[in-house]
Amino acid sequence: MKLVVSLVLFFSIQICLAQRYSLNQRTIYPKEYDISDVVAETFFLRPLGFIGSIAGSAVFLGSLPLSAFASIAPPHDAINKAADTLIIGPANATFKRPFAFYHYSPVGNYPKVIEHEYARSADAATYR
Repeated sequence: MKLVVSLVLFFSIQICLAQRYSLNQRTIYPKEYDISDVVAETFFLRPLGFIGSIAGSAVFLGSLPLSAFASIAPPHDAINKAADTLIIGPANATFKRPFAFYHYSPVGNYPKVIEHEYARSADAATYR
């Protein structure tokens, strides 16, 4: 029971801080969120992306001798490709992807977060 309460409290604080941060930065992704977006991002996508980054790091380290051997022949970029695929891609999807943007980009090219009308209004000043 204590674990459930702790997890609910942790994720509630995380959501509140994320909303406050986006208003302080005066930028949010231009989409209306509903509860399914918040649940999907908070409980599934971001934690799974983080776990994927850690698992990708372990696989990368395990395959590093093979990647180094493959880098002997031109174009000498097997290690960079393996790192981009196994570590950088999942990390970008976890930490750089805008909230509720569900398209994966292996190189981390996500749309710029644009200024929302609410962030320019007088109501947003109360959150700063």
